[in-house]
Amino acid sequence: MNKYADLHIHSSYSDGAFTPKKIMEEASNRRLHTISITDHDTLSGSILAWKMADDYPVEVIVGIEFSCVYQGEDVHVLGYFLHDVSHALNPFLEELQRKRQERAIKMVDRFGELGIDMDTMDLNAYGDSIGRPHFAKELLRLGVVKTFDEAFEKYLKPGCPCYIEKSKISVSECIKSIHENGGISVLAHPGLLEKEDTLLELLDYGPDGLEVYHSKHDQKDKIRLYNLSKDRHLLITGGSDFHEETKSRLTGIGSEKIPVRYVEALKRQIKKNMEKQQV
Repeated sequence: MNKYADLHIHSSYSDGAFTPKKIMEEASNRRLHTISITDHDTLSGSILAWKMADDYPVEVIVGIEFSCVYQGEDVHVLGYFLHDVSHALNPFLEELQRKRQERAIKMVDRFGELGIDMDTMDLNAYGDSIGRPHFAKELLRLGVVKTFDEAFEKYLKPGCPCYIEKSKISVSECIKSIHENGGISVLAHPGLLEKEDTLLELLDYGPDGLEVYHSKHDQKDKIRLYNLSKDRHLLITGGSDFHEETKSRLTGIGSEKIPVRYVEALKRQIKKNMEKQQV
């Protein structure tokens, strides 16, 4: 029987809808062998799932998705670990989370200037990584907009009145931090980068792998990224980038998955990186 993994899932600890427990239940129901919860700029949800893994027939790889910037373009970097690295990474992560909170407060003020009262919004209720999706949901709840997309189009995307740019770290700083803590770094959904040359430039910073299989990559993207990974001797990963359930199971947990042999290669590389840090 073939075994599969989904290594890109978001929980309620960032902008996902499901708790880590619910994700574990869904992964078990869908007979996934391995998952990784990769919340934005926080390890909390992933560590929680990792600690409850003994209660489910599902292996958990500790993961995180960092929000980075390269030459003005948003770049996401996935970090994967085999143990709880939250203590080592927390000073780094707490600074990112503090900046997210400061940004959220400024956004509340911007909405207030437009006559939209967001003071009832509990900024601490959205986990460690409050962001624009949480504001979109609040606008829906208040009846200010009718759809999630409308919230972004009118208020939250760049150029809109309530948009405030997020503080991000450099790709090089991110990859360095992951490696210093014995993890591996993977460029997330590289097929979505605006410029093809950007990906080749990012490889100079030493990521360990590429997220070849992603729910928004078409077949052409997957073939191109697979070949690039092979040519550059990079790890191959993939996942659904699940945030919330829809009517279509095509967007659910495990809707994009990879054979478990890629997970085994990932784990071998993590162990090598950990050994380097112990020398």
